[in-house]
Amino acid sequence: MNIDQIEIGLPDAPGIFMIDCLITSYESWVIDTGSGNHICNHLQGFTRRKTLRKDRSNLRVGEGTPLIAEAEGSYSLSLPSGLVLELDNCYYIPNTIKNVLSFDLLVDQGFYYKYDYKMIFVFKNNIFYFKATPVNGLYTVNLQDNSSEIYHISKRSKDIEDQTYLWHCRLGHINKKRVELLLKKFKQFNRLSRELKKKRKEISKIFFLKFSFGPFIS
Repeated sequence: MNIDQIEIGLPDAPGIFMIDCLITSYESWVIDTGSGNHICNHLQGFTRRKTLRKDRSNLRVGEGTPLIAEAEGSYSLSLPSGLVLELDNCYYIPNTIKNVLSFDLLVDQGFYYKYDYKMIFVFKNNIFYFKATPVNGLYTVNLQDNSSEIYHISKRSKDIEDQTYLWHCRLGHINKKRVELLLKKFKQFNRLSRELKKKRKEISKIFFLKFSFGPFIS
């Protein structure tokens, strides 16, 4: 039995995508649309975890092969967008080669994706989180920032329905809180502009009435 086929699937296997967080394969992540759990092979990144008893830690892959999970908890995955992906129900299984992201669990958290030019863009609340690109039959993303990529993405912007990623790039990989603050200030500016426009019309009306009539004759 090929362990790589269990963990990451064959290159042409459907529903499996890979995120390379570091150069080493030990740190790479796999997005699996058929997995019901997040799986991690290292403890670094866990913000909360509990040790599992052996009789309650059995997970099984598609063909029934058992995997022993030593712990379960919440994991924080830093993304190239500057955001942090919070993974609940993440299982620690040290003998796995790849880390697994359950796309079903991400969807349950409110994430969605857009497919464009063989690339997958993942969003939540109209905020771009990460993208996956095909490499050797697997959808991968590298955490190393590549600013030259912005030009190529801009050429495709008219075909992408949600342009949050483009604004993220144009604003220097701004984080989510900063984007929300800018949106709040933009809304305040629009509201103030509408109020000033209304006041300007009222003032213009007053000046029109004032100078439309001649002086009173005493």
